[in-house]
Amino acid sequence: MTDSFKPKSDSGDVSTRRREGMTELAGRVNQQKGRAIIVGLGNPLLTDDAVGPRVAGLVYDILSSPDVDFRELAAGGVELMETVLGYKKAVIIDAILTEEGTPGTCYRLDLASLRPTLHAAMSHEIGLLEGLDLGRRLGLAVPDSVRVYAVQIVDPFSFGTKMTDSVERALPRAANEIAAEVRVFLNESNGNDQVLWIEEHHHADSSRHSV
Repeated sequence: MTDSFKPKSDSGDVSTRRREGMTELAGRVNQQKGRAIIVGLGNPLLTDDAVGPRVAGLVYDILSSPDVDFRELAAGGVELMETVLGYKKAVIIDAILTEEGTPGTCYRLDLASLRPTLHAAMSHEIGLLEGLDLGRRLGLAVPDSVRVYAVQIVDPFSFGTKMTDSVERALPRAANEIAAEVRVFLNESNGNDQVLWIEEHHHADSSRHSV
């Protein structure tokens, strides 16, 4: 009869992987110093939910800056916080679904009272503001300034790789509007980007809504 099974201890392997992960993160943070990142949040397989990555990619192309990186994520939470670590500035573009919104309308959201978007601010995940605050408390290299934009959509629930017609038609306008603001934002001096209002962009002008 064989001796009773004794599981092999892998504590050393875990410690090694943890050290390697921290070394990799530190290296990535050093590479990103002084740079900015544009993150598009959304699932490309859920119809209009793809608007975040689609618009973010267009904004990235419009800016065409060697100092700006682009990343697509299917969800927010901890992965989003890890993605923006080490960057000086971050721009996050997500989808939003409101009763009163017109498809393709762009919103710049107040971080301090972030209205629920589909990924950047969700009740069942760590919120963006909470994640940034946690990162600062842990001494992580969180961005000095963060902008969050959301684009009004129609259907984020149906499976499909084609967005609804009204949202698809609005992509160029939404990307140009956001890119114009982001270009100014990236050239601004440092500081927390804690806007106190939500700005709704229209074709000709904009209106401000107090939060």
